[in-house]
Amino acid sequence: MPTLSINGQNVTVKPGTTILEAAGRLGISIPTLCYREGHPPNVSCMLCAVAVEGTSRLVAACATPAEDGMIIQTDTPDVHDNRRIVLELMLSHHTGDCEAPCTIACPAGLDIPRFLRCLQEGETAQAAIMATETLVLPRSLGRICPAPCEKVCRRGRHDAPVAIPALHLSATTLADIPDPALPDPPADTRPVAIVGAGPAGLAAGLRLRQLGYRVAIFDAKPLPGGGLRYGAGNDSLISEYLDADISVLVRYGLRLHPDQPLEDARGLTRLREQYAAVILACGTGRAPQDWGLAMNEHGIEVRRATGETSIPGVFAAGSAIREIRRLAVRAIAGGRRAAEGVDSRLRGTAPPRRVKPVNVRLGTLREGELERLLESAAPDNRLACFHQRHPGNADAVKAEAARCLHCDCRAARSCRLREFATEYGASTSRWSGKRPPFEHDLSHPDIVVEPGKCIACGICTQITEQAGETFGMAFLGRGIAVRIGPPGRETAASSLTHTARMCVEACPTGALSFR
Repeated sequence: MPTLSINGQNVTVKPGTTILEAAGRLGISIPTLCYREGHPPNVSCMLCAVAVEGTSRLVAACATPAEDGMIIQTDTPDVHDNRRIVLELMLSHHTGDCEAPCTIACPAGLDIPRFLRCLQEGETAQAAIMATETLVLPRSLGRICPAPCEKVCRRGRHDAPVAIPALHLSATTLADIPDPALPDPPADTRPVAIVGAGPAGLAAGLRLRQLGYRVAIFDAKPLPGGGLRYGAGNDSLISEYLDADISVLVRYGLRLHPDQPLEDARGLTRLREQYAAVILACGTGRAPQDWGLAMNEHGIEVRRATGETSIPGVFAAGSAIREIRRLAVRAIAGGRRAAEGVDSRLRGTAPPRRVKPVNVRLGTLREGELERLLESAAPDNRLACFHQRHPGNADAVKAEAARCLHCDCRAARSCRLREFATEYGASTSRWSGKRPPFEHDLSHPDIVVEPGKCIACGICTQITEQAGETFGMAFLGRGIAVRIGPPGRETAASSLTHTARMCVEACPTGALSFR
């Protein structure tokens, strides 16, 4: 039996074993997009290429048999560069958005298309949980947020953008959110104190509760809400919505202490002595120079990665760092980051590493592409109640959510192409050229087929052939233009009669995804 060395580790395997399989025996992971265990190798992606001593070229680990005496390296600089280039070439022909423009525009990062799909399917409670746990104050923001998400909604080019803020106001008004299941606090950890019950402080508190910490929020005012309640102009409904939002947060375990201003450095010292950490989310208009904190021209000086101030264990968020005008949702995002900084300090772990995943963008739509996107959306116009930012009834909510074009990739969270592209630092724009046109096949009741995301890995052809599909999936075209799809004039509905789920679950990109 052949014995070979992989990354300095020896392994003996049966004759016929591939390098990929031998590496797996050692627990060494080699990336691949076209390999499916138990099937002949397709050798179409070449992502699994490795270096073999004595050979000038890289070889495909999925198809190269292990030989006695082989010395293999799986992650040399040349191997790494090869993988990056392979991924960049795939991305250069990838047609579609990983994240929808509306999600990218939302400072809090609400997965808006998934939120809308929940509403469209009548899963209002799940949508309300998503909105609450991401936006913190979904009713209030639904009323007053300037809606950067709507400004980039492609539906607006046709008639009117989807009424996103009005829908998270509606969802949380309609749904009864169940009591949350939260983890226990870390062992021997005292509660965390937050100064300020505005958007940043409440967001920090909710995130800490999600991480298992007990939280006490102190505020100088008699009622929580900060600038939303006391600086929201003449909106007569905002207090009502804030009360409803905050009642949900109290069910998450936030303990609110009104009429408790932090007056001076002595008050901050007392909080530091009594609590595991302190987050200052007290907004603008205060004089923290007297608190012994390092300041800059905008506000309290903090470490960018964690939000920690010059005093260890004291953090800051929101307008305490830099004044945030109008967009309360930005303060919410900042509060969440500060909470995660507290968590890393108290657990003794490294600050959260914020690696942005690779994000392919469809960009400017070409002639006919908006019409193709509209094929998956309801043709109705926006209802009048949503223009006025009032909550709608269940039928109106479903109808409005159905107007979404679903620009996002439904497989963005499980896409291995995106995962590896992020890992290897692949650029989405290294190789310029005219992208293929946007297409989709909506004939199947359960799945969506997007040919522009196919990398011709061949996995679905193997599955459909093995399962005895009458038509199945096939390689179409030749050379660089080769793609995979239903043969002839067949559609996804006729080609994937009983293998749709298997093909979607095996697809390494978003070319096949569940509706």
